Amino acid sequence: MGKIFEDHTKKGKVLTPPLLTLGNFQDSSYIENAIPELIWISLLNEKLGLWFGTELGLQFVKIVREITGTEEIPFYISYFSKVSQDNLSKATIELKKQGIYDVINSSISPLLNLYRLCPLNRVFISEKHSQSDVDHIKSTLIRLYDKRSREATFTLGNVMFFLGALGKLKLVKGSPLSELPKLVDYPNTELSKLIASGIRASSNVIINKPFIEPDEKWINHFWNTGFQLEPCKI
Repeated sequence: MGKIFEDHTKKGKVLTPPLLTLGNFQDSSYIENAIPELIWISLLNEKLGLWFGTELGLQFVKIVREITGTEEIPFYISYFSKVSQDNLSKATIELKKQGIYDVINSSISPLLNLYRLCPLNRVFISEKHSQSDVDHIKSTLIRLYDKRSREATFTLGNVMFFLGALGKLKLVKGSPLSELPKLVDYPNTELSKLIASGIRASSNVIINKPFIEPDEKWINHFWNTGFQLEPCKI
C-alpha cells in the first residue's frame, strides 16, 4: 500500500511495521495491535467530525452491547469475530431502526472494502475496493502511527469515553481525565495537553486484556493485506 508499507519486514506470514523492529520500542502494542482494532473510530471521526463521530460510535457500541448481553465493551474490531450471526443480525436491525446504520457503513467503507475479512463485515456491507479506499486508509494509518497526533489522541480518547459512559472506567475527580470532553481543544490548550498525556499513559491498559481480546487472524489479515496490495521491500 504505497510508501507506508515499503519498509515493512515480512517474517513468515506476518508483516511487521518498521517501528516494531526497533529493539526497545515501547508502543509496539499500540501500533501492531491497537491500530487494527481502533481504526474504525478514526474513520468515523474523519468523516463525521469529532462530536458526531463520537456520538455515533457510542450509540453503535451501546446497541451491540445491549443485544449481546455482555459485560464487555465492544469498541474493538476483534470483538465482532466472536459474536453469533443471530445477534449481529439483530444489531443490524436495531442500527437501521435508529437511523445510523447507513451513516456508519458509509463512514468506514474504506476499511470494509479493503479488508474483506474484517469482522465488521459481519455487520455492515462492503463493496469492491477502489484506489480511493487505498489512499484513504494509507493517509489514516500515517496519522495514527504517531500516538501524539490529533487522530490517534482522539481515537484513544473515544475509547476512554466509551468505557466511562458504559460504566467500565472510573475517573478520579479532579484529575485531568475527568475533563475528557475538553480534549477537543488538543493541542491548543494546556489542559487538553494534560488530558492527552493522561490518555497516552493509560492506553497500554485500555488496549490490552481485559478490555481487548484480540483475534490474531484479524490482526495478521490487517497488516498482510497491505503487503498483498503493494509488496513491501524486504
